[in-house]
Amino acid sequence: INDGSKDNSLNIIKEYDVKDKRIKIIDQENKGVSSSRNNGIKSSNGKYITFIDCDDIWLINKLETQINEFEKDKELKICGTWAKVINEYGEIISNFNYPPLTNILIRIESIYKNPFITSSIIFKKEIIDNKKLFLPKMKLAEDYEFITKYIYKNKSKNINQTLIKYRIHQNNSDNTIYKKFNFKIIAIKIRFLALSRLVKSIF
Repeated sequence: INDGSKDNSLNIIKEYDVKDKRIKIIDQENKGVSSSRNNGIKSSNGKYITFIDCDDIWLINKLETQINEFEKDKELKICGTWAKVINEYGEIISNFNYPPLTNILIRIESIYKNPFITSSIIFKKEIIDNKKLFLPKMKLAEDYEFITKYIYKNKSKNINQTLIKYRIHQNNSDNTIYKKFNFKIIAIKIRFLALSRLVKSIF
C-alpha cells in the first residue's frame, strides 16, 4: 500500500509487481496507518494477514517459521515473534524479547500493554471481522487496541526467536514528548477496554 508517499516507493514496488503477480499494489492518498491497514485487509484474499511498518525489517525465514507454527497447531490463530531493536543506521541497539510466549500470559499482559510487536504478528484471516478493524481516527496505540479485539477468543503465541528488526529513530510516530504523553493517556483507556473485553470473553 502506497499511502501517498512522496519518494520513489511506488516505482520500486512496481518493479517487484512485474516479477511477482502475487503482489497487489494499492496506491492511495495519504490516509494514515490505520486506514491503510484496513484497506489492505479488505483487499486481501490469502489465508493469513500480517503487517510490516516501512522502517522495520523481516528476517528471511520469518514467514516460513511462523507458518510452520500454524501448521503444527491448527488451533493457533495469532502468532508473533521476538525482535532486535535497531537504530536509523541499522545498528543493533538491544534485544526486544519481552513479549510473552503463551496464550494465557499474552492475555494477562494485554491488560497493561501490547503483548505483541506489530511488525512480527500474523493472523489467520478467518478470524478477522471487517467490522472490527483498526480505528481510523486513532493515531497512537491503534495496534494495541486492534489486537485486544481478537486475542481473548482466539489462541495466540509469540515464538521465542528473533525474526524481525524493529527500528527506533527520530521519525517514529510516538517519539516526541507530546506524543509520548498522549500515548500514556490512550494506553490507560485501552487497558480498561482490554480488561472489559477479557471479562466478556470469560462470562
